[in-house]
This record gives sequence, C-alpha cells and structure tokens, in this order.
Amino acid sequence: MNISTMAASTLRPMTTGIELADFMASHGGSLGGTFHCPVYMGVRMLWDYDTDECFSAEGVILPEAEHLKPQLRLIADEVLRETGVQAGMDGILVKVKDSPCHFRIIDLASPELSLWRQVNLLTDLAASLESELPHVRPAQHFHTPSVKSEKQLTRWLKTWKRPGLGGIYIKEAEMIYSPGVSSSQWCFVKV
Repeated sequence: MNISTMAASTLRPMTTGIELADFMASHGGSLGGTFHCPVYMGVRMLWDYDTDECFSAEGVILPEAEHLKPQLRLIADEVLRETGVQAGMDGILVKVKDSPCHFRIIDLASPELSLWRQVNLLTDLAASLESELPHVRPAQHFHTPSVKSEKQLTRWLKTWKRPGLGGIYIKEAEMIYSPGVSSSQWCFVKV
C-alpha cells in the first residue's frame, strides 16, 4: 500500500467492537439501555474535522468522497456553533448507480456530546439544511429492546436482514469515542 494514500488523521485507524457476545457480556448480558441504527451496504468512512480528510476504517483516503466535504463541513460548523464542540463524522459511504456516492452518518466522533444530543442535533440540522445536503443524511437511531436470550436475539436480528442493509451499529446511550482503541461501548454487527 502506498503510504501517500493513508490518512494523516489522528483518528486513524478507527477500531470498533464487532463481537455481539462480548458487547452483551459487558452490558450484563442484555442489550437493554443501548441504542442501534441500521448500517447500509457500503464502505465505513470517517471524516476528520481537523484534517478535512475522508478515509476508510483502515485509514486509506477515499477520493470518491471529495464532493461530500463541503456538506460535512457545513454540518460540523453548525454543530460547533450550536455546541462549541468540534466533531468528526463516522458513517457509511453508499455508492449510488449513475450518481455521486452518499454518506450516512451513524456517529459524531466527539466524546463531549451524548448520543441523544447528537441524534437530535443531526436530525434538526438535516431538516434545516436539507437543500444544502443532497448527499449527506444521519442514520436513524432506535432504542434497543431488552434482549437477553439467544432466541430473543436471533428473532430481533432477523428483523434487520433486509436488502441494502449491511449491519447494525449498537452503542450505549452515552458513548465515548476513543480513536484507535477497541471499545466495549459500541459494536458493529453484520446481518
């Protein structure tokens, strides 16, 4: 791999837990008290506020995401104005046939903002800036049921197996983002 294609961001590499059993064990064997959002088919991407880079989970620059930067900067500047916090964005780059790729935000990379503050803020911004954000949208978050048994878990996961969905992103209500460190507070589950 050519080192010149690697992101300069301090957020590289972004690592997240992927073992649902480990995540549940760290939460007392249940998914209750967590939140989840759908993860669309595509490439995991993080946009760094400081370096203005769009890169993959492996830290490789994604040139096909260049057209998203002004939209991501617009959202980030509004978040900064509203909260006083600089935040990068974590999400999924979705390729669209005969159209520029889209970006679904699943998280703001900022430890200062609680999950529900992030969700409400992104929802409000997406609504108020809709005409200026043709290719960027936040992913919808849902409260996760208290799933304790293997049977309940299998039944719950089955509802998420649908076309265009690559997985589920699960995290605690007050998730802390730690660049380059695997965390028991968030989990990406392939479906």
